[in-house]
Amino acid sequence: MKKILMLLVLLSSVMPAWAATDNTAASSTTANPWYAGIGVGVDQPLTNWNTGYALGFGGNLFAGYAIEGPWAVQVNIDPFLYSSNGYTLTNLRFLAEAKYTFAGQGWQPYVLAGPGAVFQSLSPGTFSTINFAAVVGVGAQFDLGGKLHLYIEAKDHFILPSGPAQMDLPITAGIWTSL
Repeated sequence: MKKILMLLVLLSSVMPAWAATDNTAASSTTANPWYAGIGVGVDQPLTNWNTGYALGFGGNLFAGYAIEGPWAVQVNIDPFLYSSNGYTLTNLRFLAEAKYTFAGQGWQPYVLAGPGAVFQSLSPGTFSTINFAAVVGVGAQFDLGGKLHLYIEAKDHFILPSGPAQMDLPITAGIWTSL
């Protein structure tokens, strides 16, 4: 967890230097503004979670559109599963995110944020719920050549039920490509 926080601090400390540079290099090298990606990762429950859920496993699937320069919008489906005492909690998020990518040579840091909804279901059992959600995050993408990119990101997810808000920290890595 300390290493993750150190990575987040490092990324947030170098990002202002990129903000003052030309951001046209941050968008895809191809003319097509559409992109899609997939990743896998772990999710650390942080606030107001059942203490039995130590770590969730899952990933994300996303598609996006580069608007102009460093800005893009994307939709995410982030499924994560948590197990404890014979129960499995399915946590399925649907998110709409705005993404700002800073210019860089070979790699580009980025920030993202947006609203969404989360579906939670406990198995075995009859518990299921849908709540509002929000996300803020940081990441970095690495050019692999052509249309292919590697990414790693950490997001702070907020689940906004009628009671106390829940917070968790998923960290995912994967690939994305221009379409």
